[in-house]
Amino acid sequence: MPNYATRYRFRNRWQVVAPPHEVYAALARPTDYPSWWRQVREARAIDDLHCWMVVRSFLPYAIAYVLTAEIADPAAGLLQARVDGDIVGRIRWQIDPGGMGSIVQFEEKVRTQIDLLTVLTPFGRLAFEANHRLMMRDGLLGLNAYLSGRSLNFGPSARPWRQRV
Repeated sequence: MPNYATRYRFRNRWQVVAPPHEVYAALARPTDYPSWWRQVREARAIDDLHCWMVVRSFLPYAIAYVLTAEIADPAAGLLQARVDGDIVGRIRWQIDPGGMGSIVQFEEKVRTQIDLLTVLTPFGRLAFEANHRLMMRDGLLGLNAYLSGRSLNFGPSARPWRQRV
């Protein structure tokens, strides 16, 4: 029987100052995420459908998983992938025109596989959710900067000690 305390559903809405086709192209290349998203520490292509990812925000743990592309529909502005590893579930990006650029809806439905996180979930859920909010905020800032041609230098020397893996 599944433990519902270890399940998470995150939703975020981003206003991105670029047209949908540019946003889609950037989000469809997870191997480029480390260049603009501070908390994505590693993204390495395994093959055309699979990518090894390591993410870490302010809490002292990294989450590693394989991202498997399931849906990539540029006409609909839809990207969906399965994640398997320290977390298991699905992520989905929906990119639509809106405002002065694009509206991006993100949804993640996962459960934890890391024993320590599973044990700490009843006590740490608020911290885990805050960790995710920070990661998504930085993702939005990084994507807007990346798509507008600005650099946010996330090299190792730019990261505070607590941000290093």
